[in-house]
Amino acid sequence: MTSDFKPGKAYLIEGKGIEQVKSEIKEWLGKKQIEIEEKGDFIQLYKSGHKTPFHFYALTYGYSDENKIRLVPHDKGTLIIFNKNDTAIFRHGMRKNLIRSMQNKKEILDPNDILLFAVMACIIPFIIRIRTEFNLLYIVPFIVITLLLALYFYSRQKSLLTNPEYYIEEYKGSEIYQNYDESDVKHISNCPSCNREIQAYWDICLHCGKKLEQRKDGQSRKNEKYFLAVIVLVMLLSGLVILYGNISLFTYPSSPPDYYSYSIVYSSNGYMQIKPSETFIVKTDISGGYRLLFDYNISSPIKVLCMDNDNYDLYNKGEECNFYNMPDKFANGETYFQAPYSGTWHIIFYNNSDQTVKANILIMRKNRADTYKTN
Repeated sequence: MTSDFKPGKAYLIEGKGIEQVKSEIKEWLGKKQIEIEEKGDFIQLYKSGHKTPFHFYALTYGYSDENKIRLVPHDKGTLIIFNKNDTAIFRHGMRKNLIRSMQNKKEILDPNDILLFAVMACIIPFIIRIRTEFNLLYIVPFIVITLLLALYFYSRQKSLLTNPEYYIEEYKGSEIYQNYDESDVKHISNCPSCNREIQAYWDICLHCGKKLEQRKDGQSRKNEKYFLAVIVLVMLLSGLVILYGNISLFTYPSSPPDYYSYSIVYSSNGYMQIKPSETFIVKTDISGGYRLLFDYNISSPIKVLCMDNDNYDLYNKGEECNFYNMPDKFANGETYFQAPYSGTWHIIFYNNSDQTVKANILIMRKNRADTYKTN
């Protein structure tokens, strides 16, 4: 046996010789646009371009040595042995469908694949959130619905696996090693009755004769617990991120996002003029969680400063003060000022040029939960 092949799950195809099984495998994989290469008693799988259905890439995922199938003659037919590897969990469903086709049974989506798709679907909104700053609160219903649907279909598919139309049984027996060298037999545990070493594919202990049925579904139960743990972890992390990143939302106005109330703070009602080195000041009270929206048409850029009442007093005295400077490209268009806290604010339009500026300005107040164009 080659050193790069480690026997994993095996299935017995009764009443069919190696050549017939090999022919049916080629036909099934050909429909999935997956290429193969025969290497002695091995079949090597390869990807076959963009025509391959996405899910069937699972059969060729990983390194090429992981994607081998070995055919072994058996008294009752042919054994199909898949390579054992760490990434086998991604391909179990498709491997089982290959076996179903050999046994003239219907193919079915594996329950573990449903959980994989659910986890990937829950990750996508977080990727969108990183790139677009989408509100995390809107992601929660999507994640909850996705997980509930995934668990429903997982349970449904799990129950269907016992249906005779879909049921297949993994081969359990020492015959699988009849053509292997002694060094290829891997002992993985001890018999719970006699405490002697047992092989991976034994369904009974060959030392004491005790049944080992409790081991039969051990790996599937382990996988199931693993995926359920991942789902729970995703839900917990989602809750923590939302709680941490959006706790301040509880202090925001509770008006629905589609029904914002506007109030006009200032309107020039046509063009106004600001002479060189002069200022025009708008005073308004802003509650925390609100923003001022500017809709303006100005003949040339003008400096706009926003400062609270205390800093405005310092500004009037000619002393050093803190202020928020609107973008220097403040010209025709729209922008907004977000008040960091409640209080009286002064919007100062300062013409620092040597020519008179004509402006038409409308200032409105709106809830900050809305998104708005900035310039």
